[in-house]
Amino acid sequence: MKSSYWVCVLWGVMICFSVIPLHAQRTYKAKGMASYYADKFNGRKTASGEIFDNSRMTAAHRTLPFGTYVKVTNLANGKSVVVRINDRGPYAHGRIIDLTKAAAIQLDMVRTGTAKVLVEEVAAPEPTDSEVPAVPVGAEESAPVAQKFKTGHTYSMWGTERFPKGVGLQVGSYRDVENAIDQCRTLIKEGGLEEVYIQVGWSGGRIYRVIVGAYPTREEALLLLPRIRALGMDGFPKRHFD
Repeated sequence: MKSSYWVCVLWGVMICFSVIPLHAQRTYKAKGMASYYADKFNGRKTASGEIFDNSRMTAAHRTLPFGTYVKVTNLANGKSVVVRINDRGPYAHGRIIDLTKAAAIQLDMVRTGTAKVLVEEVAAPEPTDSEVPAVPVGAEESAPVAQKFKTGHTYSMWGTERFPKGVGLQVGSYRDVENAIDQCRTLIKEGGLEEVYIQVGWSGGRIYRVIVGAYPTREEALLLLPRIRALGMDGFPKRHFD
């Protein structure tokens, strides 16, 4: 009887382990080709419901759950970036992840268009005091932030009113002030630009225009364009409010 009992117990344990997937606790890790989004997708809705913003650190993956963070390393130069999955794709053969242009800039792959990368699942990064929190999917602008920005006025990314004159380069236009702030942060940190403004206009709702520089003429403003394009962005002359 005793031997039969222990045989049954052992058999049950073996069945249990055969049912539980051995990879259940593993995190995702894969090598493959990465590409990045074209600017034409800016403002469109992603598969997760978020509005796509090419200046944020997000990406598309075919299977990873939305909200998953992954570290993407360019195997050609060792540069890496952490992005959050919020869309599905890419669907081109051989590619495993689609990055925003901001992430592609960090990996130094804008000129080549694609890069062989290592993608590794990581824990969500801890927020810092200097970061402006992102707006949750489907939520309106956070009132404390949006209330700082009034139509017909110009501000720094921190909500301090500014009074630039002349002409700058408009490099972005958003319905969500958080997206405008994110682009300002990229221009300041990655581009080393000092004169970065958010001009608040109106067109069926508030529009937050990101404008760089303040020059007497359009021609002088256009001299800044190569620095903007080096960041993977583009721009055109836009007059500041009088």
